[in-house]
Amino acid sequence: MALSFAGKSVAVSAISTIVRKSFDYLEKYAKAEGMKSVQERLERALPQVQVVFDAIDMERIRDQSEGLDAWLWQLRDAVEEAEDVLDEVEYYKLEKKVKTGGNKVSSSLYKCKRVVVQQFNSTFRAGTFKRLLGAIRKLDEVVVGVERFVLLVDRLDSCTSRHICHQEVSNPRETNSFSVDEIVIGRDTEKDQIVEWLIEQDNVHDHDVCAVNAFSIVGIGGMGKTTLAQAVYNDQRVKQCFDQAMWICVSNDFDVPALTKKIIQEITREGTNVTNFNALQEIVRENLKSKKFLLVFDDVWNDERRPDWEKLVAPLKFGQKGSKILLTTRMESVADIVERVLGGRTKSLRLEGLHEKDLLAIFNRHAFFEVNPDDYFNLQEIGKKITRKLSGCPLAAKIMGGLLNNSLDSIYWNRMLRENISNIEHNSEGIMKILRLNYHHLAPHLQACFRYCGMFREDYWFRKDELINFWMGSGLIQLSANENQRPEDIGEFYLGILTKKSFFELRLNKSTNLYEGYDLHEVNVPPKCGFIASEIMDLKDLRYLYIHCLENVNADEATLDKLGEKENLIMLSLTWKNSQQESDTEERVLNNLQPHMNLTKLKIKGYNGSRSPCWLGNTTIINLTYLYISNCSYWQHLPPLGELPSLKYLYLIRLISVKRIDSSFYGCERPFGFPSLEYLFIERLPALEEWVEMEGEHLFPRLKAIAVMGCKELRNIPALPSTVTYLEMDDVGLTTLHEPYRPNGTSETQKPSLSRLKICHCPYLKTLEQLNQFLSLEEIRIEHCKNLVQLPMDHLEMLPLLKCMSVEGCPMLMIPRATIRLPSSMRKLYVGSCGGTYESWLVNSLFGHTSLTTLTLYGCATPALPPVEVCKSLIALSCLEIIRCHELADLNGMEELTSLRELKVIGCNKLEELPVVSSQQFQASERNQVVTACTSYLGRLEKLQISSPFVLQWFPLRSVTSVINMTINSCRCLPEEWLMQNCNHLQRIGVRDASHLEFLPSIMASLTSLESLEFTRVMLMQSLPELPSSLRRLQILGCNPVLMQRCQKTRGHDWHKVAYIPDLLIVEDVPSGYSWHSYM
Repeated sequence: MALSFAGKSVAVSAISTIVRKSFDYLEKYAKAEGMKSVQERLERALPQVQVVFDAIDMERIRDQSEGLDAWLWQLRDAVEEAEDVLDEVEYYKLEKKVKTGGNKVSSSLYKCKRVVVQQFNSTFRAGTFKRLLGAIRKLDEVVVGVERFVLLVDRLDSCTSRHICHQEVSNPRETNSFSVDEIVIGRDTEKDQIVEWLIEQDNVHDHDVCAVNAFSIVGIGGMGKTTLAQAVYNDQRVKQCFDQAMWICVSNDFDVPALTKKIIQEITREGTNVTNFNALQEIVRENLKSKKFLLVFDDVWNDERRPDWEKLVAPLKFGQKGSKILLTTRMESVADIVERVLGGRTKSLRLEGLHEKDLLAIFNRHAFFEVNPDDYFNLQEIGKKITRKLSGCPLAAKIMGGLLNNSLDSIYWNRMLRENISNIEHNSEGIMKILRLNYHHLAPHLQACFRYCGMFREDYWFRKDELINFWMGSGLIQLSANENQRPEDIGEFYLGILTKKSFFELRLNKSTNLYEGYDLHEVNVPPKCGFIASEIMDLKDLRYLYIHCLENVNADEATLDKLGEKENLIMLSLTWKNSQQESDTEERVLNNLQPHMNLTKLKIKGYNGSRSPCWLGNTTIINLTYLYISNCSYWQHLPPLGELPSLKYLYLIRLISVKRIDSSFYGCERPFGFPSLEYLFIERLPALEEWVEMEGEHLFPRLKAIAVMGCKELRNIPALPSTVTYLEMDDVGLTTLHEPYRPNGTSETQKPSLSRLKICHCPYLKTLEQLNQFLSLEEIRIEHCKNLVQLPMDHLEMLPLLKCMSVEGCPMLMIPRATIRLPSSMRKLYVGSCGGTYESWLVNSLFGHTSLTTLTLYGCATPALPPVEVCKSLIALSCLEIIRCHELADLNGMEELTSLRELKVIGCNKLEELPVVSSQQFQASERNQVVTACTSYLGRLEKLQISSPFVLQWFPLRSVTSVINMTINSCRCLPEEWLMQNCNHLQRIGVRDASHLEFLPSIMASLTSLESLEFTRVMLMQSLPELPSSLRRLQILGCNPVLMQRCQKTRGHDWHKVAYIPDLLIVEDVPSGYSWHSYM
């Protein structure tokens, strides 16, 4: 509403408009007896309201007068109620015009409405006018109460006019892939490091590495994380390396369906009306499964909800090998959780402050905007002193420069140096001082326009005309005496000023007119500078507080901050780095940092004390919902966290001295046993040997997800409730898996909820016969359990929801005696390195499985594919991967896979040996007969990746005619005859290692559908044949010098053969870390 966001300069004007409109409607449409006196009384009181608003500081009003603060809230509610009723009346008026064929109603009017009435009738309309009468009477009662505050404001006026508010100034933020500045100053080294990592080559044979890897740019607000990511994103080396590039601004609201929709919009360049989350993920998977992609997640904050992360990245894992995620964040813990979720290679870069020279260049660009710096030599010297105070922060330099650009006067600049930034340090509070300073130099009407943006969510972006219309609609545009100047022109002038002063930025693509803003907050304790207790103490409404470098704090200083009095504080992060303090000193510091009971989120990192603080795990922080403890090397005994009644998320990470989780962990006073805990993650507790249960007590009654990783000495975990849906055990000394228990209050017929189970690297585990108790399982991953001998395969058919199953690296598994069938719900099966006998038995059990879509055989010792009758029954199988199956001697049976669209045959030695037995050779004299006889075989195959062209000799691949994308890892020559068979469909050919390839066949020009050719390490080829006119992309990396010269622009002998190709890249060296572009 106008009163809430417009500010005191226009509040009375907004109330006056509401009063005038209300009485106009009451007079025209209703009989309002006795309301004339009410109208007159309101009009008399409005000037007094204006006096009060002129005198008070809206941001300190509670401290100035609680009574006045309460009256203002009553006034706000009354105005808001009247405004809502007026909206309804306006709606009915417009709706009547539409029905009676009146003037057309602009859709923008509907967009601006905040109350939409979907059902209406005459009775309701009568009720609306009755409510309008009531709202006006209520407004009258509140407004006349202003008289008792008129005297109060006289003594407030003088001090208020001098006060600078301490509330953080923040604006909406929605980043994009376009860099505002064409030149990114001072980040060349960091940029090259990230680019090289993004384009470096992944080992396609390394199956243990996730297809998608991540790089995190970490740094406090204002360090230029987004700017650096934009520069990397737009680098030509990066663009050439990926099929698909996407930029997603995440910000505070980690809404998985919304983020998934953003990804779809980035891929398709259009929105989607799909609301079903599963369908959204399917769209992402289908669009990315054949592509190597780069996805930027900018401004990420979520470091607590791992299941949400897993949902978000689930469809991304189907991307091709070499796909990368680049994310920017202020928190190392975000990088940690992404590493755990992806399970692939991850790397992070901590972004530090800029060198003084680079920072000065940024400052000068904004301070001397549109003027010649050489004309202001005296100011340049002052500018150098100012930048030294900014501790390397590029945003601070930019904002400060824009502020000083207002007055190119040495007196003004020196005053700013002395009075305003002399104490600014490199932390968020210092940066906020600069932002506040810039904000308080704005005229009141510009402050009001900027504050208005606070009503939108943090990731909201504005179009120029949209934002100006919002300002106009809220009465924030001060009309000019010049009748020729429209309100729209004035609003554009306002926006220009705010943009010049760095409150907004215009995107690089100026045709879109999109604006964006900033948000900053974080606090550091600089070395040798003591604790900033006084600054924290003054932040009375502080809600989020991050304190780093606590090793520089002593126990007495920690007491001064009075965290226990900050009742609005909801998030607290405490971090020690490279501490040399005595353990008891850190224990006293942490004890003295006790927060208020209203705290909901707490992080403790790098603490070197051996004992927990006395306030953790008891009733002093009963509202705590999230607790993250990591890198506390000497912490030996966990506190009674089970007594925290509201705790939902618990992370215990890298606590290397914890040997035992005993009954005290659950607590002894009710409530105990973690009554609200939903997510439990324990990682890298290498000394943990025992985790005891509470006899006769049911623990974790609401637990949904548990992950235990890196606890090699831990043999057992407590029995889990049937509420758990996700269970992960990785690198744990687990010997058995307990059956779930049923929490009190649940039905005896309720089935266990476990839907996802992952057990990896558990060398002492011998049996998983308990699996048949989990009837809700949808995904099972059992990997690298070298002594596992028994899986309840004879009971798997009883799991009606099972969709995905992976069994790998379990060589001791025994075949069950009974004949079994996998459940009909199964969609994906991965089998690898489990011994030839077990592998053959498991694959043969697929007979009659009509729903299986994906089958992966990795490192299998079986000499043959499933029998013909099994393959024939797999009518839905669309993707088959055969990797490192060295004993596989033929591909018989594959011809029966009539739905196969994607095939990968990599590293199968016997299929690549020569000579092939005569019965299998692809004789030219038999070619036409074979192709004709086999046209129905693999007729849908579109994507093929092989490690050698010799694989194409084998039936049925030698007769395929429908391939669109083909990738060969290495070859001496391309299969000329096979290419001609597929010439009507073949669009892309890639050779990963062409170091033995001497020439391309002369038939290349006959491949009339070919659009893309990609070769790496072309060391022997010295010329090119004629290429097809359809070719749109040719990439040769690591090119023979002779061929390079022949393809030289305009002068080379082969230039005419490639000059027409739009996307042409021929270079002599393979770029450092280049990642192979796979089409699968």
